[in-house]
Amino acid sequence: MKAKTLTTKYLSALNDGFEAVETDDGFVVWMPAYYSDDDGVILSVRRAAGGWTVTDDGSTLSGLRTRGAATDAPAFLEAWGRLARPAGDFVPGRDSDDGEITGWATDETLGDVLNIVALASVRAEGLALIRERGSAERFPARVGRRITSLMSAAECTDRGLVRGSTVGLVSGRRKRVTAAVEHAGATLAVFQALGGGGEQARERSYEHCHTIFSQAQIGRERRFAVVEDPGAWDPVVLDEVRDVGVVLPYKDQDAFDARFAEIVRRLPAPAPA
Repeated sequence: MKAKTLTTKYLSALNDGFEAVETDDGFVVWMPAYYSDDDGVILSVRRAAGGWTVTDDGSTLSGLRTRGAATDAPAFLEAWGRLARPAGDFVPGRDSDDGEITGWATDETLGDVLNIVALASVRAEGLALIRERGSAERFPARVGRRITSLMSAAECTDRGLVRGSTVGLVSGRRKRVTAAVEHAGATLAVFQALGGGGEQARERSYEHCHTIFSQAQIGRERRFAVVEDPGAWDPVVLDEVRDVGVVLPYKDQDAFDARFAEIVRRLPAPAPA
């Protein structure tokens, strides 16, 4: 095999993994870059002054929180700053409270910036290993792990139900969630964990969930906010969550498992023939 042939094969493989769909304000792009769980990197491209903004819409940081990363730890923040704002010719996009990895591009540099943002997102996955010393498993990670286990049961697999990790928004973009239940490529239900050891952490968790659920394409009755220790939450905040979804307490594992099984039974996925 010659070098030119090898190059052609490699570029062909990249092309097969790339897909772009037009939206009202730009594009949603599925990149040929993948995390360790085989989920692909999904980016948004939107018109900006004099060019384009490329962004992961905060999905990388959201995924790290779900996996239990100590996202407030100094070591994490230092590493995140380097990964989310790569050096070289990369021009950062606007700062975002949602922890987005963003880049600004012209028509000529758009391809390069897509690649840089996607690679930064994949590299950042390693930050999930940064945890507070001696800390217990974080609530979002516990919920995600439990749903993964429940989805392996025959009640799910026999109906062709699989675990997902994103939800579509009305804008055409996708956002990462703690877990989703999918069938034949369609999202049937989404679950977002609401936890936190203090008021500030709970507030941040609530705002993130409310933003996603209020823009989600899926119906309110199939958006589930999994709440750790509901008694620790302000009742007014929980009422606001109920405006955009269903509050699902996680009081103990057995009760959660039973409620999850009930939810799955009611999902509109067809039974096997």
